[in-house]
Amino acid sequence: MKVAEPSVRAGSPRSSSDLELISAGDRRQPIPSLFFPQDWSWTLAKKMDREYVWLQCTETGDLNYRTQIRVKGGIDEKVKEGFKKFCPRLRKHTLHKIKRK
Repeated sequence: MKVAEPSVRAGSPRSSSDLELISAGDRRQPIPSLFFPQDWSWTLAKKMDREYVWLQCTETGDLNYRTQIRVKGGIDEKVKEGFKKFCPRLRKHTLHKIKRK
């Protein structure tokens, strides 16, 4: 019995020109090459200008959220002022400010 090949659109990322075959034991699986960029330097530069910070509730002092901010070129004034986020202890939205550990 012959199995029909799945149809692939010409412009889709899963076209035959964008796929590489890698061997996994005795099976061969198609892996899209767009998931493996040749130049990783842009990802490293992007990661270096970001920093993890905690968002601390101004009313309870709880550290409720952890997020990334961009520190390259200084921190934006809107970010320094804080965010209105949900505080689970008070069960309402309160002002949360940045706290670096």
